[in-house]
Amino acid sequence: MKRRLFQSLAILIGLVPPNYVVACDVSVPLFNFDRKIAIEANGSFSYAADADGIGIDRGMPVMDVGNGRVGQRIFTMGCFQSETLLFVDCNTKEMIEVEGVEPKSEVDTYGMSDRLIDLIQYPKGPIRVSKMTVGQVAAVAQKHGYTFTVNVMEKLEKMRKKNRYDPFMGCKIYYPDSEGAKS
Repeated sequence: MKRRLFQSLAILIGLVPPNYVVACDVSVPLFNFDRKIAIEANGSFSYAADADGIGIDRGMPVMDVGNGRVGQRIFTMGCFQSETLLFVDCNTKEMIEVEGVEPKSEVDTYGMSDRLIDLIQYPKGPIRVSKMTVGQVAAVAQKHGYTFTVNVMEKLEKMRKKNRYDPFMGCKIYYPDSEGAKS
C-alpha cells in the first residue's frame, strides 16, 4: 500500500516517469525463471534464483586471485543491477559476499541505482582481495559500511536446489587439492 502511494506521488510530482515506477514494482515477478541453473567450465553460471524465484543471479567466470583464493562477480537482476563480490579462501573454506555500492551522484536515485563491486575494490575502493584474507575483507567492509555476509552457505541453503550455485566452484577449478574443492 505504501509503495503504491509513493509510486503514485512520485509520478504526479514528476520525480520519475510512470513506466519506470511500474516496471520496478518488486511485487511483480518480472524475472521468475523456473529453469535449472546452467554452470560453465569456467565457473560462470546463469539462472540461479532465490527461494521465491524472483531474484535471478548470474555469475561471471571465477578468477584466481592467488594463494589458494578465488573471487567471482555475481549479478542479481531486478529493477537495477546489483553486483556482489564472492571471495573464497579454498584452504580454510572461509568465504564472504560483499555487495557493491551505488556510484556517487548529485541526483537522488532513491536506492534505485546499480550497485557496483568495482567501487569497493582496488583501485577505486579499499578491498584488495589479492592481498587480503576473508577476515580482513570483512573488517574493511564493516569499517566502510558495506553490506556483507560471511554466512554465505546459510543464504545458499534458502535457494531452491536446482537454482543454487556452488561457492567452491573456483576451488575445484584452480585448487583441486584444497579443502574447498572437497566441499
